Formats: sequence, C-alpha cells, structure tokens
Amino acid sequence: MNTTIAVIGTTGTGKTTLIKKLEKELHRRGKTVGVVTEVARSCPYPINEDGEFHAQIWILHQQILKELENKSKKIDIALYDRCVIDNLVYTNYLLTQNKYVDIVELLQLTEIVRLWIKNYDYIILMPLNPKYLKEDGVRSTDLNFAKEIDVLIRQIIKDFNINVIKYRKNFNINNFCDKFSERKKVRIIDRKRR
Repeated sequence: MNTTIAVIGTTGTGKTTLIKKLEKELHRRGKTVGVVTEVARSCPYPINEDGEFHAQIWILHQQILKELENKSKKIDIALYDRCVIDNLVYTNYLLTQNKYVDIVELLQLTEIVRLWIKNYDYIILMPLNPKYLKEDGVRSTDLNFAKEIDVLIRQIIKDFNINVIKYRKNFNINNFCDKFSERKKVRIIDRKRR
C-alpha cells in the first residue's frame, strides 16, 4: 500500500515545483515514486475562465483514472499535481459565472469527491503566489480568476472538513518526508581502528 500526497491550490501557486522537490527528495531516500501530472493540461476542451461543464466531467474522469493507474503500480509514494478537490472547485466556479451545470451530475460529482478524498494520506494546500502566474500556453494568468479559485478551494476545504497541510515559507521538505519515510542512514567507517 502506497502513501498518497495531493498538492492542491489555485493557478500560480508552485504546485508543480513542490511536486518536483518532493519527488527528488523521496528518490534520494530510495523510495519509488509515481507522479500524476496536472490532468487539465491534456483536456481537449476549453479550461480556466473559458471552461465548461463537460470539460470538468472529462477532467474528473481522467483524474480518477490516472490515480487508479498510479495506485496499481508497485510504488511507495504517489504524488498528485492537483486532485479531485481542484476539479470540484473549478466546477463550482462555473456556477459563480452562471454557466450551464447539470445539477444532478454536480451532486454526483460532489459525492464522488467527498468519498474519493479519503484516498489521500496528505493534502498540501498551496497559497496563491502571483510570481507563478506566468504564461505557459495553458495556465491562466488572470489574478482575479486565481483569487476566486483560491476562495472556492478554501470553502470546499471548510465545507468538507478536510485536514490539509498549509504550505508556508518555512515548509521543510525533509521534515515532511520524515513523516512517512525514514532518512537513509549513513554508515561511518572508522579507518583508524583497522
């Protein structure tokens, strides 16, 4: 059974950067790691401010599929760059914009997310950081949009009573990895005794 870590947050928070740092440290500790990259980047439909309900349904199904594929691998740690929580947030954003949402499907999606988050051992919430709002061909660089998503994420965390680790400047990757992974012990050889 592997440990699952999801990194969530609005656009422009450094999620991918943190995932890469965690992966590097875990590899250094001899752990096998499976990473699920941000699924929305491969969505064939418009996303971000232009997103629509069918895009969110597609992303949710792909996210769950990728997580299931990752879980079936023989790995120690599963790292998720976003997760089903983000998907529900972007679906709720559609409601704030008066875009079409199938209410029955939204209720089903909400319950799926509520149950699915039990699969995550750790959820790290990244704060909005405008310095990461850089054009990359997919990411939204609209600060107001990023702020709205951040508010919605925090609301779902509160509504679902999700226990998250809030990323801070003093977040220590080594200390975090110590929670579920021992550091490799260095063996010191005393050459003088020979």
